[in-house]
Amino acid sequence: MEFLYWLAQVPEQPLQKGYYIRAVIFFFRHPRLGPNQAAHLPLIIGAHLFQKLRIPQVVGYVVIGLIIGESFLNLVGRDTVESMHWFNLFALGIIGFIIGGQLRLNVFMKYGKQLILILCSEGIGAFLLVGIASWLVAWRFTGDLQSSIAMGLVLGAVSSATAPASNRQCFMGI
Repeated sequence: MEFLYWLAQVPEQPLQKGYYIRAVIFFFRHPRLGPNQAAHLPLIIGAHLFQKLRIPQVVGYVVIGLIIGESFLNLVGRDTVESMHWFNLFALGIIGFIIGGQLRLNVFMKYGKQLILILCSEGIGAFLLVGIASWLVAWRFTGDLQSSIAMGLVLGAVSSATAPASNRQCFMGI
């Protein structure tokens, strides 16, 4: 309720520059909201914006995490990220369970070799192409080899995770 009162007192119009950034910073600095709870607002907004731009939400989550993390705004510290370790394991378990529930044995029997060849080549190809390109660009701009390799690995992993999924419908003729 205090947040809504604070928004009503802001003299700027909502579309003016800096309004939403101040709103997000307010959430992070609010005495009753910790960083874990406050991190949900930019994640929801970022996922929605990336979805509107027809960019995978996974990329949006990575970009928002980069912005609110230690690299830029430092709104979420390393201790907060490390405290989410069990949540990360739980979320990955749920994702694996959902993927396993959607697999059909008859599809593997019918398209087995073709499906595995396409998925593996696209996944590995996307990982190598995006990972190496990201590493080179990051190294060129930062000059820090360790951070550049980390960025290349993360972006390569995200691209390899999303590349085969985009062609699943085309391959299956759905």
